[in-house]
Amino acid sequence: MGWLGRARLHLALRLLLRVAGRSDRPRTSGPRELRLEGLGADATIVRDEFGIPHVSASTRPDLFFAQGFATAEDRLWQMDLLRRVAAGRLAEIFGDPSVGGRAAPAPLAHLSLARLDLFYRALGMRRVGARCVEVASGAARAALAGYAAGVNTALAVMRDAGRLPCEFALLGYLPEPWEPADSLSIGRVMGFLMSLAWQADLAMDLVRAHPGLGRFLPRYPREGPSILGSGALADVPRARSGCEATGFAGAPVPGLGSNCWAVAGGRSATGAPLLANDPHLPVGLPPFLCQASLRGPGIGAIGAIIPGVPGILIGFNGFAAWGLTNAMVDDVDYYGETLDSAGERVRRPGGWEPLAIREEEIRVRGRRAPVRARLRFVVRGEAWCPVASDVMDTGADRPLSLRWTGLEATRDLDAVLGIDAAQSLTAFRAALVDFAVPAQNFLYADRDGTLAYCLGGRVPIRAEPADGSRIFDGARGEGEWIGTIPGAELPYTVAPSAGLLVTANHQIVPEPEASRFSYLWEPPHRAARIVECLEAVAAHTPESFRAMQCDVRSLQARGILEGLVRPLAPRLTRPGAQAAARLLLGWDGSHEADSPAAALYHALYDELLLAAVAEPLEAARPGLAARYLSLLHLPTVAVDALLTDDGGSEGEQARTALLERALEAAWIRLERTLGSDPSGWRWGDLHPLTLRHALGRGNRWPARMIARLLRLNRGPFPQAGDGFTVRLAAYPLRAPFATVIAPVSAALRARRYARALPR
Repeated sequence: MGWLGRARLHLALRLLLRVAGRSDRPRTSGPRELRLEGLGADATIVRDEFGIPHVSASTRPDLFFAQGFATAEDRLWQMDLLRRVAAGRLAEIFGDPSVGGRAAPAPLAHLSLARLDLFYRALGMRRVGARCVEVASGAARAALAGYAAGVNTALAVMRDAGRLPCEFALLGYLPEPWEPADSLSIGRVMGFLMSLAWQADLAMDLVRAHPGLGRFLPRYPREGPSILGSGALADVPRARSGCEATGFAGAPVPGLGSNCWAVAGGRSATGAPLLANDPHLPVGLPPFLCQASLRGPGIGAIGAIIPGVPGILIGFNGFAAWGLTNAMVDDVDYYGETLDSAGERVRRPGGWEPLAIREEEIRVRGRRAPVRARLRFVVRGEAWCPVASDVMDTGADRPLSLRWTGLEATRDLDAVLGIDAAQSLTAFRAALVDFAVPAQNFLYADRDGTLAYCLGGRVPIRAEPADGSRIFDGARGEGEWIGTIPGAELPYTVAPSAGLLVTANHQIVPEPEASRFSYLWEPPHRAARIVECLEAVAAHTPESFRAMQCDVRSLQARGILEGLVRPLAPRLTRPGAQAAARLLLGWDGSHEADSPAAALYHALYDELLLAAVAEPLEAARPGLAARYLSLLHLPTVAVDALLTDDGGSEGEQARTALLERALEAAWIRLERTLGSDPSGWRWGDLHPLTLRHALGRGNRWPARMIARLLRLNRGPFPQAGDGFTVRLAAYPLRAPFATVIAPVSAALRARRYARALPR
C-alpha cells in the first residue's frame, strides 16, 4: 500500500472512531424545550422508559409535525433509505454491487443495484406516491404537510448540532428535504413487499407449461380452515362483474405475513374482548416498524407505525383495537404482449397502440456517467403497466407487462387516519373503504364487546378467463381488469358464534368463493394451531395470549411424521435411516432452539425437497426449481400432499426408498455440521437469526471492518420455531436454514396503553 492509500486508510479510521464515539440517539430523559419554526402552538413529546415517543398537541397539523419530528430523530436514515428504494436511487449512495443471492426472489437474483433501481422506477412508486397526495382528502394532505415539516425541522436541528445519523457520514452525503410524496411512496414499498403474486405467477406459468408437473401447482387443502367458515358464506357478497373500474436496501423477500387472533368477552377472563397481533417481516436493523402514541383533536391512538408515514397503522385508540395480517390477495397479473418490430407499439384488441416510453438516468456512486435506460409501459386505464421483461428475469420467451393494484393512486392514508379516530365499528368500516394497498385482514375489537373481521384492500375483478395465476394474452384482451370489488362488498363478519376469530394468512373463505380472491394462501398450519391453543383455554388472559405467541409446535411437521415417517418406518432397513426415524417418532413437533429432533426434521425435509421436487423441476427446465422454491411456503401444501399420498403398493415402495435415502442423507449431514453425537444437535445452531444493518451486509474487508467497529449487526442468535409455528421464524426453502422473516414486536403493555390514552 502506497503513502496515498495509507493516508486514506488513516483518515477513514479517524472518521470511524469519531462516528463510533458519538451518540445519535434522541434524549429520552430530562426536560428539553425547543422553539421550532412551523409549529402553531405547543406540542409535547414524552419518551417512556423504552424510548417510545408519546406525542400530544392541540391541533392536528402540530400533532403530525411532532410525530414527524420524533420519528426522524429515531429513524431518519431508515426513512431516507426507504424513499430511495421507492424512487430507485440506491446506487447513488451504495454504488453498483450485486444484490442477488439464494434468498433473493428468483426474478431479481442476478441484478446489480443499478438494475434494481431501474426495477423500482418501472413500478413508478415515487410517481404514484405524488399522485396519491393529489387525490388525498384535505385532512390527509394537511397531515402529510405537517409531518414533512416536522421531519425537515428535525433534520435541520440534528444537522446544526452535528447529530445526523452516522450512516450519512459513513456514506458521505446529506439527506434531502422531506416531501409529502415521500411518505406515500414508502407506503407503496411496503405494499409491494407484501405481494407474492408478482413472483408466483411467473413460476406457476412455467410449471403449468409442463403437463407432467401439474402435481406441483399450489392448492389449499379441502379440509383446511378459512377465516370465515362455510357457515359464513351467506355473509360474503359476490362481486358484480359489471361494476365500474376504480380509479435494504435490496430485493424484496416473498411471503410476508402475520398472526392475529381475538376472542369475545365470553372467552376472556375479564369479560371483555382480547386481541393479539404479531406482524412477520424481514429481519434487520432497524426493524420495519416502530411504536408511537398520538393524542390530539379527534385522535388518541397508540401502536405500530411505519417510519416515514403519519398515523398509527396497528394499535388501540381508547375505544377499539385492531390488528392486521396480509390477506395474500392475488393483486398482480402478467400479460404476454405482441410488440411491433421497433418495440414501440403493442397490439391490443382494438389494434396497435403506442407504448408509453420514459428515459431514465441512474446515478451510480463511483461512476462519472449515469446509467441510461429506456422504460416501456402498456397503459391500461390509469395504470402504467411496465414491460417487466425489460427490468427483470421473467423466464418467459416473450415480452410481459405487469399490472399491480399499487400502480394507481389511492387514498390509503385517509383510511389509516379514519381508523385511528374510529369510535364505532361503523366508522371503522367506513374508513376501510379507502384502504387499498396491500390488501389486509383486519380484526377489530372494542370496549362495547364487539368483535369483527373485515377485509380491506383492492381486489381485481378480471374478465374471463379469470384465473389470476396464469399469464394472459394482452393482444386478445384476456384477463383485463374490469373493476375492483367495492369495499362495502368485501368479506366481513361480526360476533361469530364460536366467539373467536383467527387470521394467519390462510384462506379467507371456502371454495368456490376463495378463487375470486387468490390462490396464494399460506398453508393452514399456523391458523389451525392457533385455534387448537384458543380452544384449550376456557378463559383467556393477556398471559395466555403471550404464551400462544411463543408457541413453537409445528402441525406441518406433525403431518409429515404421521403421514410419511410413521407408516413407512417398519419398512426401513438401513441403520442410519432407522436411527433417524426413531429420533423423529419420539418427538412431538416442538421446535425448541435446543431440539435435536427439530434439526433432524428440517435436514430431512430439505433432502426430500431436493429429491422429490428440485430434481424433477430442474429436469423439466433449468432454473425452475429455484423459482418454485423461492416462493417461501406456497409450494408446501402440494409437496406435502405428494409426500404423504400412499399411491398404492408401487407408490409406497417408491416413497419408502425416497424416505430411506433422505433420512440417511439428513443424518450424515448433521453429523458433519453439528457433530457425531445426536444429543448435542441443536435446532437453533442450524437456524440462527442475525440482525443485519444495510451497511453491514458486504463481504469485502472495509464493509466487515465498519460493521465490526460500529457493531452494525447483532447475532447470530439461535432461534426456536420455524415457518409454520405460531412463533414464526421462517427461512427460504431454497436457502436453508437461516431465519429471514420473524415477528416484529409492536406490542405495548396494556397498562401503558391505558395511561397514554383518554378513556
